[in-house]
Amino acid sequence: MSRKGKRSLAKYRAKVAGVTAAVLLFGVLSVPGIGAAETAEGAVYASASDSDSTAVPGDSGGTKLSPENVKVSQEEAVSRVIKLFPVLAGAQTQEVRLTDHASGGSGNGGSPMWEIGFMIRNGNVSSGFSASVDAMTGDLRNVFIPYEMSRGSVAFPPMTSRSEALEIAKAFAAEAAPSLKGQELAEDTEKGQNPPAPLFGPVYYSFAFRMSHDGVRVDGQSVQVNVNGNGEVTSFSYYGESTEFPSARPKVTAADAKARWESDLRLELTYTGGDFRENPDRWMLVYVPASQLTRLDAQTGEWLDFGGNPLSPQPPQYVEMPEPAKPFSPKAVTAEEAAALVEAYADIPEGYRVESRSLQQGREGGNDFWSLEWQNEKGTPYERRSATVDAVTGQLLSFYVHFFYGPDRPAPEKPAAPELPMEKAIKLADEWVSANIPNIVSYRRVVPAASAADPKPDSEYKTVTYQLFYRGLPVQNRNLNVTFDGNGKLRGFYGQPALSGEMLKKMESLRAAVPEKQAKEMYLKAASMELSYSSFGGYYVEPSGEYTERSWKLVYSPYDWERKMPMNRVLDAVTGQWTELYPNRWPSLPAEEPAEIGNHWAAVYLRTLLEHGVIQAGEDGLIHPDRSVKAGDFFRMLAIASDPYFGAYESYWPVQEQTKPFADVEPSSPYYEAVNRMIDRKWLTPDPKAELHPEAELTRDQLAFYLSKITGYWKLAEKLADLPAFARLSDAKSVPHPGAAALALKLGLLTPQGGAFRPNDKVSLAQLAVVFVRMAERQGEWDRPLAQ
Repeated sequence: MSRKGKRSLAKYRAKVAGVTAAVLLFGVLSVPGIGAAETAEGAVYASASDSDSTAVPGDSGGTKLSPENVKVSQEEAVSRVIKLFPVLAGAQTQEVRLTDHASGGSGNGGSPMWEIGFMIRNGNVSSGFSASVDAMTGDLRNVFIPYEMSRGSVAFPPMTSRSEALEIAKAFAAEAAPSLKGQELAEDTEKGQNPPAPLFGPVYYSFAFRMSHDGVRVDGQSVQVNVNGNGEVTSFSYYGESTEFPSARPKVTAADAKARWESDLRLELTYTGGDFRENPDRWMLVYVPASQLTRLDAQTGEWLDFGGNPLSPQPPQYVEMPEPAKPFSPKAVTAEEAAALVEAYADIPEGYRVESRSLQQGREGGNDFWSLEWQNEKGTPYERRSATVDAVTGQLLSFYVHFFYGPDRPAPEKPAAPELPMEKAIKLADEWVSANIPNIVSYRRVVPAASAADPKPDSEYKTVTYQLFYRGLPVQNRNLNVTFDGNGKLRGFYGQPALSGEMLKKMESLRAAVPEKQAKEMYLKAASMELSYSSFGGYYVEPSGEYTERSWKLVYSPYDWERKMPMNRVLDAVTGQWTELYPNRWPSLPAEEPAEIGNHWAAVYLRTLLEHGVIQAGEDGLIHPDRSVKAGDFFRMLAIASDPYFGAYESYWPVQEQTKPFADVEPSSPYYEAVNRMIDRKWLTPDPKAELHPEAELTRDQLAFYLSKITGYWKLAEKLADLPAFARLSDAKSVPHPGAAALALKLGLLTPQGGAFRPNDKVSLAQLAVVFVRMAERQGEWDRPLAQ
C-alpha cells in the first residue's frame, strides 16, 4: 500500500495459517484461543492522514498530534538525515508528514515520526525514496539510499574490508540513533542476519545488530546497517524503542527455569507437512511440545502466552465429534449461490452488498473457488467482509471481517451485542461445523475450545477450534477456527484444505521409532533456557479494535544453544533426526572453514567463494574441492555471485503453469531458477525443443563458451580463433568453440594445460573457483557488468 494509503496494523496474535516455526512448535496445537480469533477476524489497517497530524493510538478521544508538541522540528529532522547522508545534499524534499507509527509496527512505542520524502533527478529519470526520524528523540529510524547513488565502485577486492565496514556500521548506528547509548549492540549471529557480500558487481556489506540492556538480550529490537565497498553507509533501519526496562535481576534462577522446562515439557506426536518449497509432498511424524512453553516469567515463574497472561502448562484435551444427523452435502455453486450461502449464517450487516466476485484457480491441485467481497453500499472504506467458497462443493473456505482504523474513522454504527457464553459458543460451533464441514468426524474439538477473541473481559466474540486427526494423532496446520458474535452470527472462519488420498497414503506408512522418553531427553539436551527481555502489547487487538499499551517483561525462553537461536527445530519420530519445518535459507557467512581447504592449492580462491556465499559446505561439513562441477551448479554459482540472496528466494516462485526454457529443465528442477536467471541476463537463449543438460559435468570448452556470453564478447570471440596464444596450442583445431577459448585465454580467465587447451576436461570446483575470482578482479575492465 502507498504511504497515503493504509498501514497494516500488527496482529494481536500470529495467524494460524501463517504462523512462524517457533509458534508452530510451541502452541498452535495446544492453545486454540491464540491464533484462532485473528484468523477468523480479518486484517486490520490504519489509515494514514494526509494532514500533518494524526491521532495517538489508544486515545479514544482522537486527540490530535501537532508539530508544536514534538521535540524535533521538521527542519531539524530533514537536516539530520542530510547530515548523516551527505549524498542527499542535492536531493529535493518532496513531502514531510508527521505520523504516528505505533500502529505500523515500527517498534518505536508510539512515538511520533517525521516521514520525509526525497526525490533524485538524473536527466529525465527521477527516483523517490523516504526517510523516517523519531520526532521525540531524533533517532533515525529508516532510510535506504537509491541504488544509483549508493552502489560505489565496481572493484575487487573492495576498498573497505568487512571488518572495517563493521566498525563503520557501529559508529554510524551510535550517531544516527542517540537513544541507543543506553543499550549495547552486538552483531547478530543468527543465520541470515549478516549475509555475505556479493562477489560480482559493487560490493556491499549488511550488518544486523541485536540490542541488550544490562547484559540481557532485548527481543524484537534490532539495527540493520548496509555499507558499500567504498566504506559509505547506504541504508539504516532501527527497530526498537527508548524505554524503561524492568530489572535485569531475575527472582527465578536459571537452574529453577531449567527445572521448570524439564518438568513441564510434554511432547506430542503429530503429522506435519514438509517444506512447501523444496519438498511440498513430504509428510513427517514428529515430536513437538504439546503446550506453548515459550516464555517463562523470570519474576513469577509462570509460563506466559503471547499476550503476556499466565498460561497453564497442561497439554490440551480433545473431544471427538459425533456423526452429524445431516452431514454436509457437496454441490457446485454459482457466485450468487455462494454469496447467498455465506449471507445465511455470517455477519453481513444490513446495507452491505457484494462488491466483487471472481473465480480463482484452486491451489495445490484443489478445486476452483469463488472469491467474494461485501462493501457498505454507502461506499465507506472503513469496514468490509470477504469470503472464499469452493465452487465445486459449496464449502466455505474462509470468512473475514476487515477493519480500518485511523484518526478520521468514525465510531462504528453497530449496536452493542450481548456477551456470548462459552457454552452457547461451543453449541453453535458444533452445529455449524457439522452442517458445513465435510467429514467432520475426523476433527476433534480442542478443550478449552471457546475463548475470548480479544482481551476485553466482556467480549461478545468467542472462538472455537477443531483439530484434524488421522490414525489417532493430530495433523499440524489442519485446524478449523470458528468465531461467533453475541448475536450468534458467524464472525470469522478459516480452515485448511482436506487431506488428499495421496497425502493419507504417505502418512499411513509413518511409524514412530523413537520413544517419547528418548525424544524428551533429546529436546532437553538441545535447548537451554536463556534470559531476555520480551515485549507484550503495543498494537490493536481484534475484533474490538482497542489499543493495548506495550510492556516489557524479563523472561526465560528455550534456546537452541548449538544453532544460537530460539528453539524452532522438531524431532523426526521416524529417523530420530532434528529437522526444520521452515528452514531459514537466507545466506550467512560460514561458521567455520572446512578443514580440507587449509593446505589445498586453491585455498585462497575457495576461501573467497565461501566468504561470498558462492559455495557452501554440505551436510558433512566439506566442499570436496576436487569434484567435477555440473553445468547447473555453475549456473547457480553465477546467480549467487551476483546476488547472495538468490538461493534463499529462488524457490518461492510458484511452479504451476510455468513454461520449460529447455526440454530437460522442468519447473521442479533445482536449476530452473538459475537457468531463468541466465536467460534474463541474455547469457542463454531459451529453446523448449533443445536440451541444456544441466546435470552434465561442465567441460573447459563449455566453460569458455559461457564466459564469452557472460563477458559480452561472444560476437567478437568468433573472430579471435587465430590469436597466436591460442592457435599455437597443440589441440587448437579440435576445440569446438575456438573463438570462445581464445577469448578466455586473452582475458586471463583460463590458462593452457601443458601446451594444450584440453576442451573435454571436466572442470573441478577448485578450478572454477580460480575462474570466479579472476572474473571478479577483472570485471571493472569490461563493457558489460557482471551484476545488474
